[in-house]
Amino acid sequence: MFWNKLHACCHGTHAMIEAIKALQHVQSFAVGDIEKLTVETHSRWLKVCDIKEPRTGLEVKFSYVHLAAMTLQRIDTSADTTFTDALLQCVITMQWRAILSSTTARISFTAKKALSVRTTRLAGK
Repeated sequence: MFWNKLHACCHGTHAMIEAIKALQHVQSFAVGDIEKLTVETHSRWLKVCDIKEPRTGLEVKFSYVHLAAMTLQRIDTSADTTFTDALLQCVITMQWRAILSSTTARISFTAKKALSVRTTRLAGK
């Protein structure tokens, strides 16, 4: 069977990335409108894909919070060339830091993949 990955990162993060993209498509909001982003996933993915503070571009591929920030900012996650060590030094803006601090990943005992992505918006946004 031939299978192609949509994103150049851990398979366990793909559903989250697609959910955020779908949410962006359906609802119009700016990154700054988000107060909190919560990802609920199966415990097996949380053990693999929850590097909170990646030190390399490779580790970003296994970080729900960093991949969520990238997706919210519409940074291409499909290209392997995106995930360089320079990504951590050059692209992490103040807005990205705000997203990282407001994003959590937690276990859902019913989810088999990262099925649930919830955003809480700032008042009036």
